[in-house]
Amino acid sequence: MRFYAELYVEQSPATVWSYFSDLTQWSRWSPICLECRLVEGTRLGTGSVMSIRFRVARITTLVLASVTSIRSPHVITWTGGKYGLS
Repeated sequence: MRFYAELYVEQSPATVWSYFSDLTQWSRWSPICLECRLVEGTRLGTGSVMSIRFRVARITTLVLASVTSIRSPHVITWTGGKYGLS
């Protein structure tokens, strides 16, 4: 399964990236994210592992996601799996 999301905002890429790259703020702008943080370290980068706790349709789950690429301030790609889905 592959998910792709796109959103247009009237801010500079650097401003948007400052919100997106601060994992502690994801719950402020994402309607499904309850908490997002790095498992280890303090710098988001390729190889980082994120712990993402989210709720969809009243079901809360936690996913560990590995950052596979990051190109500031434009792209971040990660992979993760849960319940047989990846």
